[in-house]
Amino acid sequence: LPVSEAIREEAGLPTMGVGLIRTGEQAAIALQDGRADLIALGRELLWNPNWPMQIAAEHDEANGWKLMPPQYGWWLRRRKAQQGK
Repeated sequence: LPVSEAIREEAGLPTMGVGLIRTGEQAAIALQDGRADLIALGRELLWNPNWPMQIAAEHDEANGWKLMPPQYGWWLRRRKAQQGK
């Protein structure tokens, strides 16, 4: 996110970082390191439209599934348990 980072540093304006962010960890690191103030997703959301819910569930296993409609969350929690994760 070099462009976002440069604008943020030079102009002192909040910026949005976008480009090849595929994991929640990548997004979190960019925010924590001050490379961007907001993260935008493009291709990753085309590939996986449930990416935000997936990342929320991965980071908050107890409550992340609550973002989904109950019938989805129930099945996904059950699937995860069956897979031993």
